Amino acid sequence: MWKWACIFLVIQSCVASAQVKPTRIRVSEGVSSALLLKKVPAEYPADTNVKGVVVLAATIGTDGTVQDVKPISGDEKLIPNAVSAAKQYKYKPYYLGGEPLQVETTITIPFEPPKKK
Repeated sequence: MWKWACIFLVIQSCVASAQVKPTRIRVSEGVSSALLLKKVPAEYPADTNVKGVVVLAATIGTDGTVQDVKPISGDEKLIPNAVSAAKQYKYKPYYLGGEPLQVETTITIPFEPPKKK
C-alpha cells in the first residue's frame, strides 16, 4: 500500500511542476516591435562620422518599461546613445494566460551621419 502512496505523490509532484507558468519569456524583435508604443530616436553623436547599427539585449518589464539594456554589437561611439534611447522606449505589456510577463528581446538601432547641407 505504501508503494502506491509514494507513486501517487511522485505523479502529483510531476503534474504540479508541469503547470508552473513562466514569469519571463524570450520573443523575437519582430514580436516585440509590434508591441512598441513609444519609440525615442537615438541622437547621433556629434563627435563622430560612424555609420552602422547597434544591437541591444533588452528586458521589458510587466509594465512595458525597458528595465535592462546591454549592448550585443555596434560601434563603441554609438552604443551609449543607443542604450539611452532604448531605455526610454515603452511597450504594451506581453500577456500569457492573462498574466503579464517580463520579455527578453533585442532592439536594433540604426545610425547614419546627418546629411550635409
